[in-house]
Amino acid sequence: MRLSQLKFLVELKKYGTISKTAQNLYISQPSLSTAIKELEEELGFDIIERSNKGVAFTKRGDMVLKYSQDIMDAVNSIERMGKLQTRVRKGYLSIASIPYIFTTIVMDAFMELKDRYPDLTTSLREENSYNMVELVANKEIDLGVVMISNLEELNFQQVFEKYNMQFYKLFDDQMYFVVGRKNPLFGRKAATMAELLQYPFVTRRNFLNQYNINMLQQYNREIEFIQIDDSDGLIKYLINSHGVCVMPTCSFWKTSHKVGEHLHAVQIKDFVWTTKLGWIFPKNEHYSVELEEFVELLEENYMNMKMI
Repeated sequence: MRLSQLKFLVELKKYGTISKTAQNLYISQPSLSTAIKELEEELGFDIIERSNKGVAFTKRGDMVLKYSQDIMDAVNSIERMGKLQTRVRKGYLSIASIPYIFTTIVMDAFMELKDRYPDLTTSLREENSYNMVELVANKEIDLGVVMISNLEELNFQQVFEKYNMQFYKLFDDQMYFVVGRKNPLFGRKAATMAELLQYPFVTRRNFLNQYNINMLQQYNREIEFIQIDDSDGLIKYLINSHGVCVMPTCSFWKTSHKVGEHLHAVQIKDFVWTTKLGWIFPKNEHYSVELEEFVELLEENYMNMKMI
């Protein structure tokens, strides 16, 4: 088993066909096919099913793909260590983050870094994931902490490729619907999408995009969208209305509005909604010492939070 074979599987999932994958990897189609066939022979089962429409992963192949993705994420992290610049103080560091972990592990890492380098000029702000890609590419921020749901993963891959951006996964998370005490679903362990979306969908303004809207309208064409700019305002609205909101589990870390007291998380019965959280940084560029330390603090804070 070779690392290149695992990389080929990850890329094949991204591009969907042998020809497109080979083209983007700058290798020949026969070489790619042979590498995957050799891996299948070594494992003793088929990883993919080939047809005129492209390829599809088998059930066992999906398991191999998942492990391959985890391994390649780890390899990317190791490679990132090799990009560390010499210990020259940059003097300025700008970071942006999605709201969900802004006040927890991101803010904690940011404050710890500031304590280490009190003379370092720093900037930290909230942004949505799509905006951060352009901001990092245009050098307006040094690093962006983003969230990629399974609804948008393919589109994000294309955006990252367009802007020559690398995504480094920090952790996987599950999306839940959140309701306040006034909502009839408060206290329910799980509900269907149709049950949940009969109520107004409340969200941060920068969360909604056409991918989310299209999916939600499949369950309720007349769904009402209520967009609120401020996180505290969104929570207050949920507590005092029938509205529903979707959030990752990490939203409840250290929250002042405890789930079970004012808010309740409802599992989705008939829809798989997951997400990945991590950071983006330009491919083939070097981290400053301060930025490398921020990433390490981010990883440490997540592990500490995970153990609570």
